[in-house]
Amino acid sequence: MTTVLQEERRRAGISLREFQKRSGIHFSRISRQERRREPLFPRDVQRYANALGVDGKRLVDETGYARISED
Repeated sequence: MTTVLQEERRRAGISLREFQKRSGIHFSRISRQERRREPLFPRDVQRYANALGVDGKRLVDETGYARISED
């Protein structure tokens, strides 16, 4: 199972450590959120969207967790 968050990060060629620098969120938290072990808080969604240059609505589902990729 891959999430849109993980898919977009990989598409951009960004490692977890680099994504940490760009988003200001610790890489272990990013990893947990990408694997749906922890919900995405609104501030996290905005930081991820800004770092990736995508619409934050694509990253999160209605439950508050990272959206599962349809690919």
